[in-house]
Amino acid sequence: MGEALHREITVQLEPVTPALTRLEMAVRQGLLGRDRATSAELIEQTARALQEVRPAAAASPRAP
Repeated sequence: MGEALHREITVQLEPVTPALTRLEMAVRQGLLGRDRATSAELIEQTARALQEVRPAAAASPRAP
């Protein structure tokens, strides 16, 4: 959990398979409730960052 700009950000990672992890993110803004736009943007930025890392990880050989 973290806080930024009067928002509380909660991130939950859940392993689904050895190669897949589910990401849940909730952003709450004060008493107004959820900030879905910020949640969507943070998830999109995370996906882009992982796409940049993936080619390097895919190039490494897997152990038998």
